Amino acid sequence: MSMIYCMECGKQISDMAESCPYCGMTMYNIQPPPIQQPQSRQSAKKPISFTKPAIVMVICTAIYWISLFAGDAIGGITGVIIMGLGGISSSVAFIAFLLIIVRVVEYGFRKLRK
Repeated sequence: MSMIYCMECGKQISDMAESCPYCGMTMYNIQPPPIQQPQSRQSAKKPISFTKPAIVMVICTAIYWISLFAGDAIGGITGVIIMGLGGISSSVAFIAFLLIIVRVVEYGFRKLRK
């Protein structure tokens, strides 16, 4: 038999007592809080998606090639604007390509850890 402290009055009582002899608080209704298990790292990970950056890369590359030929054919300020949009789209396509490479490497590291 061990001694515990009453949650109401703080005095020492037997752990076998159903209620505190000093204040009358019942002891059998007291339950310790449930212990929460930490979530595993595997369930918190999101699946790796390659489709969005691939679609962006294909669309931006198509815009670049269209603007390259259309800008020369149209000429003038409109041609310059179209070619500028092509330059921007080629930069976005390159960034999407880099994102795909990063995701492929991340996918490989995840496979190695399993």
